[in-house]
Amino acid sequence: DPGPLLLTIAALVLLPRALKLAALSESASIPLTIPALLLGASFFVPVGMLAASLTLPWLAVSAALAWNSRRHPLTHVVPFAYLVIGAAWAFAARAGIQPLGFEPTIVQLTALHFHYAGALLPLLLIPSARELPGPLPRLALHAAILGVPLVAAGITATKLNFGATVELAAAIFMTLAGCLAAAVYFRLAARFAPVNRTAALLFIAASVSLAFGMGFALLYGTRWLLAKP
Repeated sequence: DPGPLLLTIAALVLLPRALKLAALSESASIPLTIPALLLGASFFVPVGMLAASLTLPWLAVSAALAWNSRRHPLTHVVPFAYLVIGAAWAFAARAGIQPLGFEPTIVQLTALHFHYAGALLPLLLIPSARELPGPLPRLALHAAILGVPLVAAGITATKLNFGATVELAAAIFMTLAGCLAAAVYFRLAARFAPVNRTAALLFIAASVSLAFGMGFALLYGTRWLLAKP
């Protein structure tokens, strides 16, 4: 199961880098290393109160990040709110709590979703909006922020037997948002190519990886249409 490793990488490696790139200096000063390591350690002990308690420092620093962001524009605040939600679902996953009867795998995937799509994707688009002219970066940023709760609402609606239409629409919207972000990275690759080929190649890799991943997200959202009667 790569979920625990991906969650630890998000907390320990990617989020600190995203804070620096987004120029959120007051948030970057909050120590994240030990809470992130404890979050990772929670997956090495059985599900229960001990495992859940190891996630609490990460939940606390997520709340501190959200509090520190309150004076920034809404596009800067919302990703940290999503981070708190992701940390709360990580706590639920390690405590063995299953909100609305969701399977443990879905609980863990929800924590991942709010860390990556909810927090990291918008935070990484913030400096892109400063770097590139035109409406595309801001459109991608706003779409990414809106798509995350839509996906959560869609999956919840399906779980509550309201039909899969909302989830399908949310999956399509989130896929488009991810593809817009991929287009932003591709434009950044073109911008950096004349001066830094390594950076350009990394942006291309990010663009292709994101677009490829969005294809799987769309397949998951349309699984009800593809399922045999």
